[in-house]
Amino acid sequence: MGPLKKIPASGVPKGIGAEGKIVDAARWEDSNGDNFIVFSKWSAPGKHGAGFSDDADTVSAHLEAVHAVASAGATRNLRTLKDKEQNCDADLRASFLDAALSLTDLDHDGIGEITFGYVLNCATDMSSAVLKLVMLEDGARYILRGQTRVHVGGGEMMGGNHQVDAAFGNAPPSFLEHAKAQWLKVRNH
Repeated sequence: MGPLKKIPASGVPKGIGAEGKIVDAARWEDSNGDNFIVFSKWSAPGKHGAGFSDDADTVSAHLEAVHAVASAGATRNLRTLKDKEQNCDADLRASFLDAALSLTDLDHDGIGEITFGYVLNCATDMSSAVLKLVMLEDGARYILRGQTRVHVGGGEMMGGNHQVDAAFGNAPPSFLEHAKAQWLKVRNH
């Protein structure tokens, strides 16, 4: 398996249908062929619904990650993951976490596992944000869901916990061990 290499948006094959603006991308080779992980982001005006005044300015932020493989002249998407923070009228945060990005082959099957994380938040204070850490392997998805950890004063910390997606029950134990280690790297973001 080849190493993970960051690439510019111009290096992403045209057949990979990422929505929005590409904010990061990487590639690697494994037994599936030439793999790409493409991260994109876009925003849109929010919908004025219950709880918002008519003149409230809201915005929604969207994140997308596409894992695709190019092999024998064809490109196919193995998995597309989308998430969003909607109708935010406060400070909006939606971003991928570079510190979580890693490539492994923990089950030694010649197919890489790509791990990445992202945060979503709409708040006016220093509260915890939604944090998700995702592992993808050959179209399968494994997720840790929780919150970022923040200082609440006096040296105390709040948040930083996570829930383990049931899909990890079908994966080798090393997948969850790796995901938990990556979580510890990014939970303070």
